[in-house]
Amino acid sequence: MIHLVRPGEGMLGTFRLLATGEHTSGAYFALELEGLPGGPGGAHSHDFEDEAEYVSIGSREIRVDDELVHAPTGSFVLVPRGSLHDMWTVGSASARYLHLFSPAGIEQWFLERARLRDRGASAQQIDAARLSHGVRGERTSPPDARPQVAISREGQALVIDGSMTGGAYAIVEIVSTPGDPPTPPHVHVDAEEAIYVASGEISITAADETYAAPAGTFALVPRGTVHSHSHCGKGPARVLLIGSPLAGIGTQPERACLRVADRAPC
Repeated sequence: MIHLVRPGEGMLGTFRLLATGEHTSGAYFALELEGLPGGPGGAHSHDFEDEAEYVSIGSREIRVDDELVHAPTGSFVLVPRGSLHDMWTVGSASARYLHLFSPAGIEQWFLERARLRDRGASAQQIDAARLSHGVRGERTSPPDARPQVAISREGQALVIDGSMTGGAYAIVEIVSTPGDPPTPPHVHVDAEEAIYVASGEISITAADETYAAPAGTFALVPRGTVHSHSHCGKGPARVLLIGSPLAGIGTQPERACLRVADRAPC
């Protein structure tokens, strides 16, 4: 059984919870957000997690300590734990973006904050809870800590290997167009693969079930499950394949599978 979150599902306030540590064996926590144009929302740091943002649609700016990163559609920016950072949407349109925290665990802060707000907790109570989860208002990272930045270019897919994520996961971006052949049915023996549809529409087949997957869909396929995906719709689709753990996939998920037909490496 795959873990499937469709557009509009998984809402927690203004966030969409896509996958917690329970789903990813603790490797990462994934959520999706949409943001209107505006200024900084509040600089903070994390004691225990690296935080990455992938810009699905729109333009963003991300300040990490003293460095400002301009992040258009297709950008991946990883903020090292302890770095003081802030993120906001720029331009005239809203943006949609995926966040990955690694390792997982900080989802408990998001859930606790929602519960506290529902109970009408004071700002002091919420601040105390925030600190207990390692979310601070100051930098605690080493002076040489710097963000990891990758931006997809036309004709060049985005590839994030394990060296950028501290070994938590690897990402391959795929852009498909009408008429492209489907991926062959395959299985990952020692790893989970998440499929996140950043834009466009695809269909996902897993364990003999086929699911429509428009933009915003997140599907986590358990290891050992036969799966494939194919293009749908009239325009291009941009899809992220997120593989973990790296012990099971090496560094790049597209190199860590077996075709079902002949069991030969993909």
